[in-house]
Amino acid sequence: MAELPLPAVRPRPGIRGWLRTSSGERTELVGYLFVAPYLLAFLLFMVVPAIGGLYVSLTNWGGLNVPRLIGLANYAEALNSAIFWQTVRNTVYYTILFVPLVTVCGLVAAVFVHQRFPGYTLARAAFYSPYVMAVTVTGLIWLWLLNQNWGVVNYYLGYLHPYFHTFRPPWLIDAEWAMPSIVVATVWWLVGYQMVILLAGLQEIPDELYEAAKIDGGSPLQNFWHITLPLLRPALTFVLVTNVIGSLRVFGQMFLMTSGGPAGATTSVVLLIYQSAFQNFRLGYSAAVSYLLFLGILVVTVLQLRLMRGNQAA
Repeated sequence: MAELPLPAVRPRPGIRGWLRTSSGERTELVGYLFVAPYLLAFLLFMVVPAIGGLYVSLTNWGGLNVPRLIGLANYAEALNSAIFWQTVRNTVYYTILFVPLVTVCGLVAAVFVHQRFPGYTLARAAFYSPYVMAVTVTGLIWLWLLNQNWGVVNYYLGYLHPYFHTFRPPWLIDAEWAMPSIVVATVWWLVGYQMVILLAGLQEIPDELYEAAKIDGGSPLQNFWHITLPLLRPALTFVLVTNVIGSLRVFGQMFLMTSGGPAGATTSVVLLIYQSAFQNFRLGYSAAVSYLLFLGILVVTVLQLRLMRGNQAA
């Protein structure tokens, strides 16, 4: 006797419920419940302040007075301000010095600790350990190390050459020395993070490729250039993009080590935003500079991603 087919059972929403997407698929509401806390926090602490900051940038608000709409006057003032463009030049100069140096140092450190030698785990910890410190601690350490009169760096330089007994490099008090000094301190602080990201990319490269290259007689330099770098492109892209964004938003090191001096030589755009808001009490102008910085970072990031994708396609 043939079995009769069972009637199709139509699923019901039940307690959890479901929604139908544009493609006709069902999505259970419980998924939205899980992401609801994050979405709520994102709206309250990101979207709402961003919209409020845009409104503030169109006013003359100083924190205590009643905001009055003045249109694009704050933006026009910033774009016509010599101080603003000086901070832009300082930030770009810092980015040009910092990004290539920290990326190369991070790559060298990643390749070094990727080798299986005695104590490689200790070397990884040594490279990464500065990154666990806050920017405040890092700034105070290097402020002490680079002090012109009693800093450790100048003290030991005197042992290396008699010239440094009479000439003590003014690391943080000279306009030409201050920015490179901050860059060196920041590279020491962040190189461990770059190492971890690039090390993860190196570990994804199959060992069979290096073995095949070794059989074909490839040198270590050829293997690095033709195997490691091409396959490490996704990790390098991430590192470069995040480094550029972070360097354009630099604040803590300059605030702690030089306070933007000497003569404004290390005042970044974010430090100008802080000074305008909390020292000069010009919150409207500060918000306008913030949005100009946001637009600049957005343009640089889009151009950088397109350039890297174009090189990858080629």
